[in-house]
Amino acid sequence: MAILGKIRDLGPAALISVIGLALFAFVFSTGSGSITDIFDEPNQSPVGSINGEKVSIEEFRNQVDFLERSYNLTGMTAVNNVWDRTLRTLILKNQLTFSIIFVLFCRRFYLSFSGARILFQLSFPEKGE
Repeated sequence: MAILGKIRDLGPAALISVIGLALFAFVFSTGSGSITDIFDEPNQSPVGSINGEKVSIEEFRNQVDFLERSYNLTGMTAVNNVWDRTLRTLILKNQLTFSIIFVLFCRRFYLSFSGARILFQLSFPEKGE
């Protein structure tokens, strides 16, 4: 507190100088060198993650803006609708991938089982054939 008192005694120019110096130190402590890099888009984290797949903030914003303009929805209603649609889309995509893998596995199993049955019939024909 004594330091602040001494700065106040020096006058408003000294106070503005100290604040400017602190702001300057803050900007250059980020390592980037410019204040625009602090608020740049790529530094922002994704909106969320669904089953390990990250949802981009840019794509999310674009969808929210589209809903607000096209359907005259308010802010949170548009955000909730976009999040629900994104959630459903990614879950459906994962379930579809699992279903395709399961069908391919069953098909391979069926074909291998059919092949084994045909070989068995050729090896051990029934009496009367």
